[in-house]
Amino acid sequence: KTFGVDATALTDDVMAQARTGIGAVYDDVFSRNPVAMNLGDSMKMQGIVAAAQRDMTAENAAIVLRQAQRIADEFLSGPMTGARYQNLRGELAELSKGNNVVGSAVGKLRAVLDDAAHRSVGKADAAALKKANSMWANMRTVEDALKQVNGGAAGNVRPASLWPLVRNGSTKEMRELAKVG
Repeated sequence: KTFGVDATALTDDVMAQARTGIGAVYDDVFSRNPVAMNLGDSMKMQGIVAAAQRDMTAENAAIVLRQAQRIADEFLSGPMTGARYQNLRGELAELSKGNNVVGSAVGKLRAVLDDAAHRSVGKADAAALKKANSMWANMRTVEDALKQVNGGAAGNVRPASLWPLVRNGSTKEMRELAKVG
């Protein structure tokens, strides 16, 4: 129930239904709302690039600079469409995977873009995004729990297995379930 699907087992179909339902919220919100960046966003991105140039090898810093320029280029003619934001965000997410310095910096650039996107929507849409983000975080935690040997193959998650998976960004509901375990 914590990610939009009420089911007795966490089957592949249930997980796919949750992804589709949460994705539909993002699609709906960003189909109506273009994304605009402001001067503060640009300055944050410049700070991320400056830190990369100071702290990384030239090759790694160049990757971060290219991604910052890529984001900035999207806004040359004004706000970008919500659909383009979603695509760009997904591409940046792929680049930020892994626990390395470049991935971390690209993740920070993506966070600036996300902040701009969330600021670009009205109150009702912002509330819908906040709820969708919570549901997404819950779903990702459950996906990680399903990868564990005990229970995952049967579509069940033992509450005790949630505690090690609850990390920064987890929701109150997921922390409560983990405490029960």
